[in-house]
Amino acid sequence: MNTHSLPTALLISSSCSDKLLEHAQNLVASQFCERRTTKRTYSCSTCSCSTCSCTTCDKIRMQQYHATLWLSPENQYLISDIEPVIKTTFLKLPDNEHFFFIFQHAERLSAASGNRLLKTIEEPPERYHFIFLTTNPNEVLPTIRSRCIHETIEGKAHSINGKEIIDAFTTELKSLSLHNFSQLLRSLEIDHIQSRTIFDQLMRIFLSLYKKAVKEVSVKAYFYEATLALIKDAQKRPPLPGSHELFWKSLYLSFVVIRKKYKNL
Repeated sequence: MNTHSLPTALLISSSCSDKLLEHAQNLVASQFCERRTTKRTYSCSTCSCSTCSCTTCDKIRMQQYHATLWLSPENQYLISDIEPVIKTTFLKLPDNEHFFFIFQHAERLSAASGNRLLKTIEEPPERYHFIFLTTNPNEVLPTIRSRCIHETIEGKAHSINGKEIIDAFTTELKSLSLHNFSQLLRSLEIDHIQSRTIFDQLMRIFLSLYKKAVKEVSVKAYFYEATLALIKDAQKRPPLPGSHELFWKSLYLSFVVIRKKYKNL
């Protein structure tokens, strides 16, 4: 992997949080993707790996890849949130291996947590990279901003009528019948490309719900875990031209079975 042109500290801003997350995932995936036949550089970060179903890209989208650490506090970052970063950088990486820290909501870094991180950014261990994501770059600590290369990406999200599909999976009400769900799909007139974008959004939503349930020691974590397993399995067979409606029907039918199994949680 060639990351020599990838900045050690990178601040990425956009008015759209979904675009930020997607961009960060693609950037990291472009460095590790198993199906890339050429060495990647930072200039390749715009290459989209969002539709790749290799094991590495799957784990990056699930924020479970071993060479990444994703941080996303509910409120301000605490010093305790930064300690795992510091401890990780104490480890010397094997040759040709790289590690990425991704700080979501970088504007939530407090003076104390930011200062705890400064020395590590100023004198970074070899082959460690720091990516800061924010929708409010002016609110990011000046001490952090000044040590980063700043990149701004287009903030306008793709116009996709996918909210109704997301709601069908996430609204805690009685499930739609397959007939009604099929009618919904036809009324939206989405294609396979739009379907993949909506599918990625669905995965991120359930990943967030699962993490929250685990943190709160909620029994709903079992339902979210089963749903994530279903989504990950479906990702191995992404929607193709002419087959996206069948893809959604199959996924929804399997999801309804899981929902019924865990309906009493």
